[in-house]
Amino acid sequence: MMTAIEFVASLPTSLKNSKMDCDDRKSSANIRYQLIQRKQLHYRRKRLNDSMCFIALFGILLMIIDTELRLNQINLKLMILIRLLIGISTLFLVIFVLYYHILDIRLYTINNHIADWRVTLNIRTILIILCEMFVCSIHPFPYNDKTSINDSSLIKIFVTLPSKLFNLI
Repeated sequence: MMTAIEFVASLPTSLKNSKMDCDDRKSSANIRYQLIQRKQLHYRRKRLNDSMCFIALFGILLMIIDTELRLNQINLKLMILIRLLIGISTLFLVIFVLYYHILDIRLYTINNHIADWRVTLNIRTILIILCEMFVCSIHPFPYNDKTSINDSSLIKIFVTLPSKLFNLI
């Protein structure tokens, strides 16, 4: 079974009409190439979105487990591993957020026929990307404190959950 991208790629680049000159053939080949690249970027961005959602849900689940263990004052060596996994999922999430914005900028340049991607970047876009990466990077550190639940632990809990919930939006 052929996908849409393979079908468009299999179409002949030159048309049978002899009235078309060389420039028209080049422009139609360029448009064909841009359409193929646009479709590939959409598929890649869709798969990346699904991966980001899965990683965010995984991080939320780990945060719930960590919170329950901490609220029940269960100190296990497993909590260090859980927090380490939260940190790794957060790292992947931040990398995927950056890659998502790279794909988005590339898609924007193709859709608007912009030759250089740097034209699309402005201060507002950069600040939004940095703010999103900062919010996604908030997570608990992998250590095991033997203290009881106090205000600082509750603050840690309420600060780390928005980073995972932000990615589900």
